[in-house]
Amino acid sequence: MNQVNNKYSLILASASPRRKNLLEKLGLKLFVKPAHINEEAYKLADPSELVQLLAEKKCEKIWKSTKDFTILGADTTVVFNNKIIGKPKSKNDALRIWSLLSDQTHHVISGYCIINPDGRKIVKKVTTRVCFKDLSTEEMEAFVLTDNWKDKAGGYEIQGLNAFWVKEIQGSYTNVMGLPVAEVIEDLKTLHPTWKAFPWKE
Repeated sequence: MNQVNNKYSLILASASPRRKNLLEKLGLKLFVKPAHINEEAYKLADPSELVQLLAEKKCEKIWKSTKDFTILGADTTVVFNNKIIGKPKSKNDALRIWSLLSDQTHHVISGYCIINPDGRKIVKKVTTRVCFKDLSTEEMEAFVLTDNWKDKAGGYEIQGLNAFWVKEIQGSYTNVMGLPVAEVIEDLKTLHPTWKAFPWKE
């Protein structure tokens, strides 16, 4: 990896195909190097602080072993009634979560961390308000059979088969997908002042 000379390359410290896809669509050259940390070791009462901490820890772990590239780490969670709604553990758990979110408003919070090769760092969070329509039992039971709910915060994806569940959002759409792209790109440009509007399209 160190032999690659591309100042617009990023290491994505995440295995999320959705984050990878969002960044690659912008033309950025990515190296995917997931950071495996024990998330259970970090317990905070405030979900906003937790997602930022987890993103930072993932980013730092990769940066310590690879300091030739800019590192991007992220963590996303769903919050309802001030409680974290994680990834469903089973089909029954997915149905339970959707029953909670049905006809209600929840928040999707993403924390992200960017570390430059020289150690300069930005850590932030972005929150999006999401309102679900009233979900019928038939809709939930049909979707749970698809397995598309697996490994997703809240058990849904706004850009996929669940799109018609979302009645309204306030805030970043891409944040609900797992990465607030507008904010991340602005912070990348802050750390790299020589980058232009589309630096990767020089």
